[in-house]
Amino acid sequence: MKLAMVTGATNGIGFETALEFARSGHNLIICGRSQSATETTRKRIEIAVPGVKIQESVFDLANLSSITNAAAILADTIDSLDVLINNAGIMAPPVRLETIDGMEIQFATNHVGHFTLTGLILPILRRSERPRVVTVSSFLAKYGRINFHDLNSNYGYNPWRAYAQSKLANLMFGFELGRRMCLSGSNLVSTCAQPGYCTTNLNAQRTRSKHVGGSHFLGSPLGFIAQSAIKGAQNTVVAATHDLVSGTYIGPSGPFGIRGVPAKATAPSRAYDLESAARLWEMTKEISGVEY
Repeated sequence: MKLAMVTGATNGIGFETALEFARSGHNLIICGRSQSATETTRKRIEIAVPGVKIQESVFDLANLSSITNAAAILADTIDSLDVLINNAGIMAPPVRLETIDGMEIQFATNHVGHFTLTGLILPILRRSERPRVVTVSSFLAKYGRINFHDLNSNYGYNPWRAYAQSKLANLMFGFELGRRMCLSGSNLVSTCAQPGYCTTNLNAQRTRSKHVGGSHFLGSPLGFIAQSAIKGAQNTVVAATHDLVSGTYIGPSGPFGIRGVPAKATAPSRAYDLESAARLWEMTKEISGVEY
C-alpha cells in the first residue's frame, strides 16, 4: 500500500487532502505543530476510513531544528515514501513575525521549511517506485516578486507582499526541483497546485479583521465566491495522482483561478524564470543548510 505524507494536515485543505488519500487506499503520515492536533486528526480519519494506517509527525516548519529532528525520526521509521504534499502555510499576519532562526515567518514556513523538509527526506522518497512531490501555492503568487536583497522583509513589511513572495517561491521551488531531479536521472515527479479561494482558517482569514479595522479583499465581501476546502483539496489530489510530468501546475479552471474544477494551469511568468529559480535555490540551500 502506498504512503502519503501531508504537511498542515490537521485542518482545512490539508485535512481534506489527507482524508482523500486515505479513502483512495493510501496509508498516511499526518504532520502538524502539536501532538494534540495530529492525534485528533488521526482519530477523525480513522473513523472515516477504518483500517487506514496513520503515523503522526509533529514539527514546526518555521523551525529548522524541528524539521531536522522530524526527518531523522522518519528515516528511522519508514522505508520509503510515495507522495509528499508540501501543503502547510501561514497567510499574511498583520505584523511582521520572526522565527527562532531569524526569518520572516511566511517565507520561513511556506518556502524554506518545505525546501528543508523535502531535501532531508529525499532519500526516502527516492526509494519509491514513482515518487511524487506536490508543492501547494496560491493564485496570489501572480502578485509575487522575489526580493533577493530582502527575502525576510526586514526593510518594510507588507503582509500580502510577503505572502505573495512566499507563494511564488513555492512555484519556483517545485519547478526547479523537477528540473534537478530530471537532470540527476531520478524518476521523482515534482508538480505544483493551487486551491483557489477557499473557506479555511488560514491566519489572515482568522486574524486580519481583528488587528486591522474593516474588511479586506479576501474577506466577507467576496465570501460568496469561495470554494469549500474539499474542492480546493481536489487540485492537490489531481497534482499528486494523475499521470503528469514535472513542472505541471494544477488549479481551478474558473476565472482568475479562484474557483472551478481542477485543470492544468499556467503559472505566473516569474515562476518559469530559470535564472531566478536557480538563485533562489542556492540562497535557500545556504539558509537551510540542506544539500540536495
